[in-house]
Amino acid sequence: MRTIRAIKYTHIYGLIDPRTNQLRYIGKADSPHIRFKQHLKHRGRSHKHCWLRSLKRLKLIPELIILERVRDSQWQESESWWIDYFKSLGANLTNMIDGGYGFSLTAEIKSKMSVSKKRLWESEEFRKKMKIVHDSPQYRKELSERVKVQAQNKETREKQAAAKRGEKNHNFGKSLTEETKRKISAIRKEQMKASSWRSQYDF
Repeated sequence: MRTIRAIKYTHIYGLIDPRTNQLRYIGKADSPHIRFKQHLKHRGRSHKHCWLRSLKRLKLIPELIILERVRDSQWQESESWWIDYFKSLGANLTNMIDGGYGFSLTAEIKSKMSVSKKRLWESEEFRKKMKIVHDSPQYRKELSERVKVQAQNKETREKQAAAKRGEKNHNFGKSLTEETKRKISAIRKEQMKASSWRSQYDF
């Protein structure tokens, strides 16, 4: 008779700064709420501990958010993916390493996990959690600054242009009608007149 082993699960969680609603730490725990209490009691000199002490001085505590429930055998990949994801959004994380006790997140693994993580966004509860983080003023400010830097970076602009040249362009081999050209021209003129659009790029 074959013995069926129960699949063990763990959690990837995050800690949010109540002052800014910004995600500041990502970790892994079998019991996130127990780990959360440990965070509040532990002492140290790391970036995370300094942040937690700054909250404690104001009589505040971080907000716990469960990002994902994963198989215990896959927690390293998942934690690394979440850290990489939020760093790409501009989150000022206090993590000292990129997750998974030094686990190396290759481009291939990152691509596969991005596909699997899309299923999370089908949950309304998960979308509400992410909205809290994405709508924080600090996140929006950092995202805006990053977009400005990218727009002003000559190397970035050249890479973007090269990625759309020749056969890589979705309009390659196609010819626009005169009517379509006039519509595009009119739209671009309106964009240039809009001060809100111009201000995003410091024109």
